[in-house]
Amino acid sequence: MPSASVEVFSGDEMTGTWPQPMDSSVYPVLTLPTEITSEIFVWCLPPTLPELDSESKNGPQSALPPLLFLWVCREWRAIALSTPRLWTYLHLNLGEEMLESEVETLINDWFCRAGSCPLTFSVRGWHRMHAYAAEVISIAVRRYAPQLQSVCLQLESTHFRRMGLGGSESLKFPILENLAISLPFVPDTGEVAPSKIFLDAPRLRQVSFTYRAAPGMFLLPYDQLFKLTCQAPGDECLALILEAPFLQELTCSADADSPSSSTVTVTHHRLHTLRLIGGSATDFLGHLCLPALETLHLSLDIFSFPEKRILLAFLQRSPSLRRFSTGYPITLLSVDWFTAMPNLTEIELCRPSRPFFRGLCAKLDRAEHRDFLPHLRSLSFVDVRFGVRPAIKALRSRCTPSDNGSVLESFRLTWPRGVTVDPLSESVIIALRELVEHEMSIYVGFPLEE
Repeated sequence: MPSASVEVFSGDEMTGTWPQPMDSSVYPVLTLPTEITSEIFVWCLPPTLPELDSESKNGPQSALPPLLFLWVCREWRAIALSTPRLWTYLHLNLGEEMLESEVETLINDWFCRAGSCPLTFSVRGWHRMHAYAAEVISIAVRRYAPQLQSVCLQLESTHFRRMGLGGSESLKFPILENLAISLPFVPDTGEVAPSKIFLDAPRLRQVSFTYRAAPGMFLLPYDQLFKLTCQAPGDECLALILEAPFLQELTCSADADSPSSSTVTVTHHRLHTLRLIGGSATDFLGHLCLPALETLHLSLDIFSFPEKRILLAFLQRSPSLRRFSTGYPITLLSVDWFTAMPNLTEIELCRPSRPFFRGLCAKLDRAEHRDFLPHLRSLSFVDVRFGVRPAIKALRSRCTPSDNGSVLESFRLTWPRGVTVDPLSESVIIALRELVEHEMSIYVGFPLEE
């Protein structure tokens, strides 16, 4: 099949041998009204944005929608080219192979087909991107700023500066809602004034800084954000929370090398989801109060008793917490943590130890501990290396309605791929089937293929 860099970047007729006209009696889809076919095409688009890994194609792939529709027949090609919603998402992974004219033509032709629709523009230019591409991307961002709804820039810091997006200039982004910036390496060039390029974005609600990109590099309308992802020192995390009174979700990694020096407690009344990814959990949790917190995810370790005490105190200041999960094995995880989270409805734990698993299952036995986690509805253990037998008694005690608690609706235990585990005994299988008969959803085994 011809490469996308020549034939499909242009709106002109593609070269090559076309298939013979198709018989509508054999292909009744050809009899559909154009409007219906157009709507079907839109529904064929991927539901999520594709990953831009280092091995992916430079530009959109001919074998996937919407370019795929251009190769089927002339009728479909005409419909696809006249359906603006098919061309609102553009993802580029720029490397040495793409010529300047190719990149510029692709961007302009693609977004021209989108008409006045809101646009999503995602660019990755790590390692091999030529300097010329930075100028092309810079021109595109400026040209389409009024239509950009989502922007994702994964660039080297040198390319970012070449784009002129790191200075005092401020563009108008009237409909920009989502912004993601990723800088894999930021050289130490001394004090640099934060960029104002995205400051004038009245509808901006979601911002993500990853790798070495940091909030301090950009002036943004933080006071209107709903969702923020970032890595920053503890004091900066606290300052961001104060600057964002409407913030609802925060994913952050508090820099363990820059401990917080704050002496006051910051209270935020709207933040309901907190995810801590790496860094130090206690760097700023000791100064944070989230009375509306419903979801807490920890992807880091707690390995010192001072850290544990600070975390437990934070949990006690979060009475509305409903969902607790871990994405990393926590050294000091213990059953007593859950006495500080009495209203949990969902628990998901990654690689818990065998003694902890046995202890938690014993505590969950409603016959012995009537008031422990009475509202729990979903329980999940991920990446464990042992069997489910210790949980059977607790599951049985929670499979039917009780005056003092909810029914456990879902139980899940998965083993890591590649490990050898003993097969489930017949008695365990029978017990699990009985629980399923009580309408409990159960999965025990290796992770399902995605």
